[in-house]
Amino acid sequence: MKKQFFLSLLLAGSISASAFASSDTFSTEQKKQIEQLVHDYLVNNPNVLVEASQALQRKQQSEMESLQKQAIDSIRNQVDSVFFNQQDPVLGNPKGTVTLVEFYDYQCGHCREMTSTITDAIKNNPQLRVVFKPFPIFGEASELASKAVLAAAKQGKFAAMHQALMKATDFSQDNLLHTAKKLGLELNKFKTDLASQAVSQEIAATVALAKQLKIYFTPVLIAANANAKPKDMQIIFVPGQVNEKVLSQMLAEVKQG
Repeated sequence: MKKQFFLSLLLAGSISASAFASSDTFSTEQKKQIEQLVHDYLVNNPNVLVEASQALQRKQQSEMESLQKQAIDSIRNQVDSVFFNQQDPVLGNPKGTVTLVEFYDYQCGHCREMTSTITDAIKNNPQLRVVFKPFPIFGEASELASKAVLAAAKQGKFAAMHQALMKATDFSQDNLLHTAKKLGLELNKFKTDLASQAVSQEIAATVALAKQLKIYFTPVLIAANANAKPKDMQIIFVPGQVNEKVLSQMLAEVKQG
């Protein structure tokens, strides 16, 4: 009984003995006695900490699985917005049987690290179609960078601008214009598109979709055999960065249906 009591305290977040004894209900002497009691018990029963950690991991795993299931259910109800929004830039095979969607931010370090992983996946998977959804979560600089890549996409230069921005550290308008010129974009059109309502609406649509899917950080990856009927789709939702091996496993699983 005593062991279960202490375990429940740990799972409730009362790992600190001093925090446990901080209530005004106890005198200073009583608090010291409680702290000593907890200390002595944990020293004599260290397995309680292990069990608490394991229980916490199981709880977190269960919560993650629940969130992933909710996200996948939402994706099935918004297939066109997630996989087939005509405004989203696409690389790879536009008619590929496997689709990978990435929500990303140009100031996100993990997103930058994912760039080469996704580029290699495109090279190694002739049936892979990748949908890019710039999702600016790190403020004005991220939003301006997202607008710049969408403006470049309107001149067929998404891939070049995307690669450039993933290496950039300066997202000022002057530097974005310099990059656009370097990539051979027609600058007057680029400036117009950069400031256009259409581009702002594209970003707003991605932000709204992310909110509906309960996506609040980057990167987030969604893999699916998107050409199948929604109820038959094999969908994998991964919140966070993955390495090349894990991404390959995701795509292979989706391809098998």
